[in-house]
Amino acid sequence: MKTKLLSHFSKLFILIILMVACSSSDDSSPETNQPNTATQLIDKIIPENPESWEKGAQFFYQNDKLKYVYLDNCNGELYYFEYNDEGKVSKRYYDVISFEGEEFNPNNYDLSSLIQSGTPLNYIYQNGNLVKMQYTDDFVDYQFSYDNDNKVEVVEWILRDIGLWQKVVFTYSNDKISAMNKKQFNTSGGSVVSNYDYTFEYDNKQNPFYTLADSFSTLGIYTCTGFDYISSEDIGLKLFKNNVTKVYRGGVELFSATYQYNDNNYPTRISYTNTNGNNSGVDLITYLE
Repeated sequence: MKTKLLSHFSKLFILIILMVACSSSDDSSPETNQPNTATQLIDKIIPENPESWEKGAQFFYQNDKLKYVYLDNCNGELYYFEYNDEGKVSKRYYDVISFEGEEFNPNNYDLSSLIQSGTPLNYIYQNGNLVKMQYTDDFVDYQFSYDNDNKVEVVEWILRDIGLWQKVVFTYSNDKISAMNKKQFNTSGGSVVSNYDYTFEYDNKQNPFYTLADSFSTLGIYTCTGFDYISSEDIGLKLFKNNVTKVYRGGVELFSATYQYNDNNYPTRISYTNTNGNNSGVDLITYLE
């Protein structure tokens, strides 16, 4: 299980299409969220000039709920979600697939086989808050703690037979994440092997990944796109309300991005530079009609 869990999250974690209406990320006042006129759900994320074989990140919905995420650019990772009575994710199944054709088609996928043979990650809630995620009843894989304002403050990733593996602590200012600390521990005694402090800059527009997390509690997924870069640093938690324009680690810039937006203040295009991975690119994002 440890190997499977690591493969799920090692690529960890954020977006955009052609500008429909306006501005760029130079609008970076972090104090207020600019109101959007409508909630929009991600349909697809793909490079601006994709290769013929690139299918991008694809999102599929049933009965107004996100049911599948297929990530061609994450080596064919597939996620399937089940929901509780409150409309939040209760189980997440994982698969890796490859297929011929332009799009993943849920109607042609053997879901019953996945459910019968797969071990889902269970999402456990208390008073409406996600408090833990676990594969089995006897072991907690992820544990969440909240501050006095009911915001996620501490997330611990725990490995069976090893113990605490990663710990992420968030600091908030003006209702936004102002800083993050991430510690990673070794596998034979719990000593810290890395300890990083992060700070951020944002635009004041809607982050579509936060929309998904807030609507469905779809935490812990990294799409391997420029829109979703921060997920590679924060265990895929999707807690950033606005789109990240700069990420600093220990004061050193790791990531920068500029965006274009539609009439609802959602990003449609991102141009980004990842200095940590020494790469850059342009991604486009479309939304459900």
